Amino acid sequence: MMDLVCVPGFMLNDDLWTDLFPLIATEFAPQCLPLQGNSISQMAQNVLASAPESFVLCGFSMGGYVAREVVRLAPERVQGLIVIASSTEADSTEQRAQKEAAIAYVEHHGFMGLSRSTITKALGPAFKQNKIVVNRIQDMSKALGRAVFLAQSQATRQSDLHLLSGIRIPALVIAAEQDELRSVEESTAMAKAIVGAQFEVVTDSGHMIPMEQPSALAGVINAWLLKCKASTSSR
Repeated sequence: MMDLVCVPGFMLNDDLWTDLFPLIATEFAPQCLPLQGNSISQMAQNVLASAPESFVLCGFSMGGYVAREVVRLAPERVQGLIVIASSTEADSTEQRAQKEAAIAYVEHHGFMGLSRSTITKALGPAFKQNKIVVNRIQDMSKALGRAVFLAQSQATRQSDLHLLSGIRIPALVIAAEQDELRSVEESTAMAKAIVGAQFEVVTDSGHMIPMEQPSALAGVINAWLLKCKASTSSR
C-alpha cells in the first residue's frame, strides 16, 4: 500500500478533499494533514512530523509550496509528488501589502471567515453562484479561525523555480483551465522545471479543483498513482 498524504491550501481544511477522497483508489489510503505554522518551512516540518514514514505527497495551492519544501527536507521519505493549482512564484509587493493589511484588520476587528468576494474569485464561472460550495469554503475558514488566519498570512511564499531541478521523484503537476488565482502558465513553468514531471489541465474548473471537478481530478490522480506504484515496485 502507498499512503497518499494531502495538504490543503490557505484557510482550508480536510473538507477540501471530501468529494475527492472517496474516488481515490482505496489502496492509496488518502489522508489530510493540516497546515500548521507561520512559515512554509515550519508547515513542512509539521507535515513530516505527522506523516507516515514513506508516502506520496499532494499539495494544493499554498500546500504546493509546502509539499515541495517537504521533498527538499526529506526526499528519502517521499515516493511521489502531486501539486495542484499552485505556483513557484514569490509573493509580489502588492500581495505582501495585502497580507499585512489583512493581518492588521483581523488583529483589531477579529476574524469572521474569508469574504465571499475572495471565495468567488477562487471559483470557476459555473460555481461562483453555487451557495453550497461558497458556504463550505467559508465554513472551513471559520472553523480554522483567527489564530490560523494570522499564522498562515505570515507565511511568505518565496520562488523555488531554481530549486525544482533537484526534485528527483515522480511528479504530477495539475492546473485548472479557469483558475483566476494561479494561471496554467505558472503550472506549466513548474512542470517543465521538474525532471520528468507529468502535466495535466482540468477543464471547466476554477482554482478549487477538488471541489469543482473531483471526478476529473480523481481520474488524473488515480492513473498517475498506478504508474508511480508500478515504477516504485520495479526499482
